[in-house]
Amino acid sequence: MGADGRRHELDSVLGGQQDSLSVQFGEKPVFLKHLDRIIHEQEGRFSEIVGGKELLVVFRTSKTTGFKYVGFVPREDWNREIVNLRNGVLAVAAVTLALAMVLAYVFMKSIYNPMFLLLKAMKQSVGTTDFDFQIKEQRKDEFGILFAGFNTMMRNLQQLVKNLYEEKLLKQEFELKLLQSRMNPHFLYNTLNSIYSIAKLHGVREVTDMAYALSHFFRHSLKGDDWITVKEMLEHIENYFRIQKIRYRDKFDLSVDVEDELMDMPVLKLLLQPLAENAIIHGIEMKSGKGMIHINGYRLGANAVFVVADDGLGIEPERLEAIQAQLVEGVQHSELFALSNVNKRIKHYYGDQYGLNIFSELHKGTTVEVVLPFSSGSGGNSHV
Repeated sequence: MGADGRRHELDSVLGGQQDSLSVQFGEKPVFLKHLDRIIHEQEGRFSEIVGGKELLVVFRTSKTTGFKYVGFVPREDWNREIVNLRNGVLAVAAVTLALAMVLAYVFMKSIYNPMFLLLKAMKQSVGTTDFDFQIKEQRKDEFGILFAGFNTMMRNLQQLVKNLYEEKLLKQEFELKLLQSRMNPHFLYNTLNSIYSIAKLHGVREVTDMAYALSHFFRHSLKGDDWITVKEMLEHIENYFRIQKIRYRDKFDLSVDVEDELMDMPVLKLLLQPLAENAIIHGIEMKSGKGMIHINGYRLGANAVFVVADDGLGIEPERLEAIQAQLVEGVQHSELFALSNVNKRIKHYYGDQYGLNIFSELHKGTTVEVVLPFSSGSGGNSHV
């Protein structure tokens, strides 16, 4: 191709834009070395120094006419757009980072504050054994569940400590009374034997019977073991009633009906005797005329039930309701010492699902049920 043909082809490619380029006379534009690329490629870009300036040369072929469109962008304009784009990206990144830090601070604060409050509560309660402490802040999230669980745990611990303290006092009181009852046992036995011998010598039957029953009663009470069989318990109660019948001059009769299956079952010592004593003092003693006391025992499924019932004065409904509530709550009351003492001992040794049930009707009598787990073993604490 000649010089005229190449110039004609260049004119068609540049579309008349070469006049806008600063080129010295006789100088060949440097981008002409890419002419073949511009002619044969559909589109592209490259940079060149034209007129002492770096230009970005962009070309594209029209799909309709087939013309080549060539554009020239100075380097400074190109860099300016890049810088603007970079600055925009940096600004957006800075705003995003600041927003993320604010959100992170709010999020951490929402987690840290309740965690710090819970940790402070745990340190205060554990370090000072202050089981009355409660977290008062109310929340509806997971920390609210933790706070409620912590408060429940503290209330349970407080109740547990109270129960243990009351059980310790009850045990100490019982041990003290037991210790007092064991003072000078040999002197007591010798004295009763002497009374028995003298009464028998002089033919005083009532004194003889009372001394004999009292001797066996104390012999049973002063045994070191806390566990006896049901058979031994009934013998102890019969000796007790023998003494009381002489004292009250046959003011009441006793009926005992316990199933043979229960006779070898181990039970706590002094379990029914305090209830029988209550039946005499609060039920029969103030009654006009003769009374009746029933002691029954039977198996009911996995339980053994013992009943002490009398046909005495009974209990007023309001008073009965108060007694039942105090037994359920485990309240120690001086007026209910026998009932509460037996009930607490049963729950301590057997479990909270066992204990006393009391029923009464005014002027008709009172019934006390003792519910225990049935055990077929003989002797010893076999239920544990």
